[in-house]
Amino acid sequence: MISATKNKKSLFLWNTSKKKILFVGKSELNEKISTIKSSVHSNFFAVSSKNQNISIFDNNGLKTCSFSLKKNYKNSQHLSDTHLNWFDSKTIISGGQEKKIFIWDIRKKKKIICLPGHIDEIENIESHGKYFQSNLNHFISSGKKGTLKLWDIRKNKEIFTIYRPKEKINSLDSYQ
Repeated sequence: MISATKNKKSLFLWNTSKKKILFVGKSELNEKISTIKSSVHSNFFAVSSKNQNISIFDNNGLKTCSFSLKKNYKNSQHLSDTHLNWFDSKTIISGGQEKKIFIWDIRKKKKIICLPGHIDEIENIESHGKYFQSNLNHFISSGKKGTLKLWDIRKNKEIFTIYRPKEKINSLDSYQ
């Protein structure tokens, strides 16, 4: 399945079976979309909105649950984009202008861990890729002003930080 957004309010789904892209559905949201991430662990994908909501959809485009991030932030009126990624089939990682990483249990619809430490707005979160196949408890995040952090979710702490203050990190991936 491929999910995409158009005009930041519509969610489109395509089925890629048989090496063809087939349109299979569209789900309208009442808010602007920030991030769409599919789970490599299950048949679901998550959508974060500019209104600080996370919605979980199945691969047929049916919303299975949603929850608000606003009640977990002290200054939610200042937040815009929330970046997210799946950690496993029950856990989502998010971050944004609040400069903290939040770990969410989607079954309970609540924050279970808060990891402070970024000095800038969080732009990317990555928890999949070849590196993470042998380092199951790790994920990486990057900030708007060139900060890159490797985290251990099991120990709830940062492993190391790289500062590249004059270089914005636009995307993250791992390969080793």
